[in-house]
Amino acid sequence: MAHLEERGPISKKGLIDFGRTAALPFLADHDASNAKAEYRLLDSHVLEPLVADGYVELEAVGRRKRVHLTDQGVDTLRAFQYVLDEQ
Repeated sequence: MAHLEERGPISKKGLIDFGRTAALPFLADHDASNAKAEYRLLDSHVLEPLVADGYVELEAVGRRKRVHLTDQGVDTLRAFQYVLDEQ
């Protein structure tokens, strides 16, 4: 969520690239054999729970989907910023 706040709305591809670079568990702990598998992992492990809790929204832009924080997501991120600062 902090990455979304820094970058603003970002594509799913951008989130996958960030997840790979940062070795986030949704990719690092699974064997994604192709790009479709990476998108499924992103959706099921990251985006679906965040959308269900109201922290992010998906916006269709042509064939692509852009992900952005909601006001509730920004408030939650600010409330738990100290956890990120400790790391």
